Amino acid sequence: MFGYRAGVAAPVLGVFLIAACGGSPESEASEPEAGEPEAPVEEPAAVLLNGGLRVVPQDGWVIEEPKSTMRAAQYSLPGEGDVAAASLVVYYFGPGAGGSVEDNRTRWKGQFEAPGGGEVQDAQESEREVNGLAVHDLAVSGTFVAETSPGSGEYVNEPGWRMRAAVVERSGGNYYLKLTGPEETVKRWEASYDAFVGSLRD
Repeated sequence: MFGYRAGVAAPVLGVFLIAACGGSPESEASEPEAGEPEAPVEEPAAVLLNGGLRVVPQDGWVIEEPKSTMRAAQYSLPGEGDVAAASLVVYYFGPGAGGSVEDNRTRWKGQFEAPGGGEVQDAQESEREVNGLAVHDLAVSGTFVAETSPGSGEYVNEPGWRMRAAVVERSGGNYYLKLTGPEETVKRWEASYDAFVGSLRD
């Protein structure tokens, strides 16, 4: 009888000592040793577009098949709830084609009207350099009234929309970025769009 009780006491005492130390041998063994290097963070993969520009699509974007040969890339940026998605298109027309910075800015601003009608007055233009590339930005909000397709004579009417657009100047031909959609959706993805522009490189 005495021997039986002594045999049970040893494992019970072992469990008590483990609990008193605050964990199991397995949990302690899984902890990294001091000075152990952390796993390297993988950089997002760049995509080479027609014309030679490299871009990094951002997390959460839906990559779409471009609808025409003039589109080097096309993405859908989802909205939240019932709010529609926004569309980001990267255009490339080849060396010497596509128009000047001012021509494109004027045309893009003309695709919006102020909420009460008339020309939008608060469009924001800015310039920056990204990895040696000159980037000419435009931001504009209002009622989107662009043609459904060039020369169609039919126009959309989308109140409360926003556009972020840019001309990227390059010796091998400019690129034209155009993000359009409901203002709520575009603003949701603006930091992501700026990160995308920041990833551009030859």
